[in-house]
Amino acid sequence: MQSIEIVKQLSFDADSVWQKWDDISGIYKFHPLIKSSPISGEKQNGLGTKRICYFNDGNELIEKVIKYNAEQRSMSLSIEADFMPIKNASADILVTSIGDTKTQVEFTMNFDAKFGVLGLILAKLVMKPKMKGMLNQLLDGLDSHLASGEVVGAR
Repeated sequence: MQSIEIVKQLSFDADSVWQKWDDISGIYKFHPLIKSSPISGEKQNGLGTKRICYFNDGNELIEKVIKYNAEQRSMSLSIEADFMPIKNASADILVTSIGDTKTQVEFTMNFDAKFGVLGLILAKLVMKPKMKGMLNQLLDGLDSHLASGEVVGAR
């Protein structure tokens, strides 16, 4: 299992930051690589909610909330991304208040690479650095969106 963890401090209160994550269909507003992220299914929020993330490059993935705790401001998502050489992927998000106007966001992604030993080598040399860069863009986008209220990225 490969793991990538990104931790970022934001100059916003934890409730405002959590509100953005809790809006399951709204990740497109702060993820610069996603053009839309509609809900797929009847459940609109919380445990069991599914969304489809449509990327600007035409790819898409499906995420489902598999753990959810609004009081602790945390959730976990399962990730299905056929266009990527990964399997058994998940993401954990934890939003923690570290002051009245300071919040820490921890984003951890775990995945197994497809293709056995070759996939393991690709994961370490190519996929992890690329995904880490994408996750940094995501949290930077969240920071920008919270500051401006504007949708981040090209539309």
